[in-house]
Amino acid sequence: CALPISFKIERTYFKYMPVMYSAQLPIWAALELRNKVKLEDIAGLVVHGYDYMLSTGAYTPERCNPTTRETADHSSPYLIGAALVDGAITEKSFTPERYRDPVILKLISNLTAVEDPAYTAVYPQHIKLRLEARLKSGGSVAVEMADPRGHPENPMTDAELGEKFMRQAVPQLGEVRARKLQDALWKLESLSSVAELLTLARV
Repeated sequence: CALPISFKIERTYFKYMPVMYSAQLPIWAALELRNKVKLEDIAGLVVHGYDYMLSTGAYTPERCNPTTRETADHSSPYLIGAALVDGAITEKSFTPERYRDPVILKLISNLTAVEDPAYTAVYPQHIKLRLEARLKSGGSVAVEMADPRGHPENPMTDAELGEKFMRQAVPQLGEVRARKLQDALWKLESLSSVAELLTLARV
């Protein structure tokens, strides 16, 4: 009998949120942790992750003190802090008012990242991490998560992909043209020419 054929594209990582991929799971973990602990009770944060996550430069001292949009959207500490404080990562997260917010900067000033060999061992088949809040009381609260939304083991639905596309495209193209472009992209294989896409995508 014929063996199933596996295509590399089936292992594509989709970004649910508009930030670098290695920050997706830390943000999800921060949003979950937000439901379990009060910000004012947190003395420090520890991200237990896999080796590649720590090699990206996302946890360097510069990233813990973002001064530009480019630094902020590649700063896992900032994104964790913003998710904990604001409860979401949006376009507003990359304004100076947010990435220079004293509450967020104080929260991440005591953030460290360490490798957990168990998480390294299963990467990249699975992406796992644990976000731990060390409390002023001396205790701790931790959240462990795996495979962010958009990972091949936790894929986004077509509806979620469409919603993300519209969030990114509408501000640039307007809703009517963004919708036309999305419709054309969904039927890409039936288009006779890509000229239609290029016209619709022109800002």
